[in-house]
Amino acid sequence: RSSVLIALDEIVQANPSIKKNDALHLLKRHPLISEVNNQRIIPEDGSKDISLSALSTQLTKARAKCRK
Repeated sequence: RSSVLIALDEIVQANPSIKKNDALHLLKRHPLISEVNNQRIIPEDGSKDISLSALSTQLTKARAKCRK
């Protein structure tokens, strides 16, 4: 499981109604994230990165997991 998704889960648990741009801002400062550029979110540990276009989908999945 990618560190990007773990970081996103943490952000959503703290604020389940967070918007994409706010989540992106927090991801840029998250210790598990190495870099956020205009196309990819790259984790610090070398696990799988995700594209910015996939962030909305992953945010929806993290919200659903948080509701369980």
